[in-house]
Amino acid sequence: MSAAQVAFDMELGEALAVKAEEERAAKAAAAEERAAKAKAAAKAAEKAAAKAPAAAAKAAPMKRKRVKCDHGRRPNECKECGGSSICEHGRVRSQCKDCGGSSICEHGRVRSTCKDCGGGGRCEHGRVRSKCKDCGGGGMCEHGRRRTECKDCGGGRICEHGRRRTECKDCGGASICEHRRVRTQCTDCRFARAAADAQEKAAAALEKAAAALGAAAALESETAAPAPAAAPAETPECGVCTFVRFC
Repeated sequence: MSAAQVAFDMELGEALAVKAEEERAAKAAAAEERAAKAKAAAKAAEKAAAKAPAAAAKAAPMKRKRVKCDHGRRPNECKECGGSSICEHGRVRSQCKDCGGSSICEHGRVRSTCKDCGGGGRCEHGRVRSKCKDCGGGGMCEHGRRRTECKDCGGGRICEHGRRRTECKDCGGASICEHRRVRTQCTDCRFARAAADAQEKAAAALEKAAAALGAAAALESETAAPAPAAAPAETPECGVCTFVRFC
């Protein structure tokens, strides 16, 4: 091999080495740039995550804390407190059938839970959404019971004696009658209600019969023919005067 060829190969090798070194330096610089960008993006994400809860809390509307009365109810819907939403029948005014409440539909039920009206409170299983186990309703606890009536969860409808508050004799529940039984299962109350209903029906029938008799008597008096007028009594005349005189 000639000296010129050797010199050419050496120059070519040096050029290739320089080019490879430049490529490695460019790759290292690009990698450092990417790392710096990733680090900056991570810092920006951390800052955004730190600011997100404060921004969400600021943007979200503040929830008003529901104030409850001494009986554990809303003050305007508490009978004992004389709430403004309680009607004369002792019910929530908007849900009272006798008052024609706005929440009562044409079928006589609460509109939101009426099957015939397709109320929004009904789920696809035909139950009240908040009380449906399959839908995981908010009114159902982890024990598969209604949260307010679950002893293990300390439901609000369970009294200190471990019974339903309305059916507890010791608490004087509203469902306990004067005979200290559940009102719907008390035979004495049932017979008393039946006797009262029978008495009311008999009184109504008597009033109806009296009204019918009065109407019949009035109709008979109107249709009866009037009695003929009595002829005037003849007074003897004296024969001298034309008019009747005591002569």
